[in-house]
Amino acid sequence: MKKTRILILVMILLVLTGVFLVRLLSENVTGAAISNSRYSYTKAICEGNSCVDYEVVCNGDELVDMKPVTGAVIFPSDWKDPRDEEMKNKLCG
Repeated sequence: MKKTRILILVMILLVLTGVFLVRLLSENVTGAAISNSRYSYTKAICEGNSCVDYEVVCNGDELVDMKPVTGAVIFPSDWKDPRDEEMKNKLCG
């Protein structure tokens, strides 16, 4: 009788430990990895022949932050930005 009670108690503890571990791993590993869509990159923003590199931080399609990372670079007066308008103006997404 005493051995049966101990065996039932051990089984209950094992089941509860298993449930706890499954919930802990499923919430912290898969949920956080899938929901994070924040990223950053550098982009040259130009006006005429003067360009400044910016760090652009996005969350999905939404702009979060943008800050300059270098001083201006000045190209010759006849320089033309080779990027198309969409590439020049697009920030996130």
